[in-house]
Amino acid sequence: MSAVQLSAEWERIDLLGACLAQARRGEALTSAVKDRLVDLQGQVQALRAGAPWNLLAQDCGLSWIDQDILACALAPEAEPRLGWMYQELQPGLGNAYPTPALIRELFFMESKDAAALAARLADDAPLKRARLVEHAEGSFAPLRPSVRAQTRLLGWSAPVIAPPGTLEVPCQATWDDLVLPATCRRALEVRSGCSPGRRGRAKRSRPRSSPRTSAGACTASISACW
Repeated sequence: MSAVQLSAEWERIDLLGACLAQARRGEALTSAVKDRLVDLQGQVQALRAGAPWNLLAQDCGLSWIDQDILACALAPEAEPRLGWMYQELQPGLGNAYPTPALIRELFFMESKDAAALAARLADDAPLKRARLVEHAEGSFAPLRPSVRAQTRLLGWSAPVIAPPGTLEVPCQATWDDLVLPATCRRALEVRSGCSPGRRGRAKRSRPRSSPRTSAGACTASISACW
């Protein structure tokens, strides 16, 4: 699946944004616009009945409103012009991603629906539990699609991210190379007196190293190898 195959989603959001802009200006919607919205609604329903929407909805327990929210969050990534539209519709924020407040207006939700929308964005709700959106608390915090959502719905390749506190170094190495290279192991064995060729032949006149001295020697040997 690609962003182009979900074009009905983006066209519907685009038209909803145009309708909202008209409503804010006090203009009535024309019959042609209403008919187009009904047509797009049918296309979106058919689209969500198949892959990848139906698979994601089943895996993550997404409701229809969850899918609407996720589509709105993904829209700027799939169609950058929709990001500019969001900025025009929420000028005080200057953000290319929609807020819950804007989504509520886009779908012409009434005041009684505000609590239901907020519940779909709770930490234990499917969208966040499945790590599909990133959102701070509040009606005016932007909703960003996660890498997982972009991979599952837009077909984008997931970037390779190094674990926190690490730096990826492209190289070819075996497990022994990463844990204790052979050169370091030999140096450690020689300095600590544990070389396989010297076992059982340690001179008694040589004072035995204390555990602390041996540990220090081992540390120094390993440090010298890196």
